[in-house]
Amino acid sequence: MARPRRCYLLDASALVAFLLNNPSGDLAGAKRRLLKLFASRRSNTDADYFVPNFCMAECSKAFAKIFLRDDPTETQIMAYRQHVETLLDWVSSKKKYVIKTYKLKREHLVDIESVFIADSQLSSRDGGALSGLDGIIISMGRTLAKKRGRENVFILTTDTRIARLCRANGDPFPAAVDLKNQEIPGT
Repeated sequence: MARPRRCYLLDASALVAFLLNNPSGDLAGAKRRLLKLFASRRSNTDADYFVPNFCMAECSKAFAKIFLRDDPTETQIMAYRQHVETLLDWVSSKKKYVIKTYKLKREHLVDIESVFIADSQLSSRDGGALSGLDGIIISMGRTLAKKRGRENVFILTTDTRIARLCRANGDPFPAAVDLKNQEIPGT
């Protein structure tokens, strides 16, 4: 029986860090790690890369916050559009679907309460509770882990809370990589 394919589930924070032309601080490290992951793709064809479909809108929103503040200039509007177009290129046939969208399904909403119960038991020192979308991302990762095995599924994020929650709870939570300070397994 063939070994299940490794799976990387990128959240919006990871994609934004990857697609920004000149990210600063911790995001520069995140971008470097993702560039290394996609460069290893050529020699590692047994991996799939997914982004939850709703994260596409979250990326556009993040780019709008970065580029369309106050009274944006034509240059800022062009930069915003360019980043959105690059996002669409990576998640389309133009790049041969390097990153595929992962559709939200009923199975991802089933038992999501366990994600929020686990989050409520995690210290709130590093910020507030998970957002609803972050909870769904973890739930999507859990579904993938049930199908492919926990050792084959990694949520890629710059959200420390997601990474801490997954690390603190182990199985059945997937591994989550905080791209600001952790290397990606398989690179």
